[in-house]
Amino acid sequence: MKKTIVIVDDHVLIAKALEGIIDNFNEFEVIYVAENGKDLIQKFETTAKFRISFF
Repeated sequence: MKKTIVIVDDHVLIAKALEGIIDNFNEFEVIYVAENGKDLIQKFETTAKFRISFF
């Protein structure tokens, strides 16, 4: 089972680059890229349940 990842960064270019790097690993899946916390919260409110871990 793949581990799912959400990327939050206000620099879109950096976020997309990180997404591209992570996509090269079979054990991970980027499910969403958000530009800020507000965008992320809105996504969580309209999407199925998530288990959140902060690193």
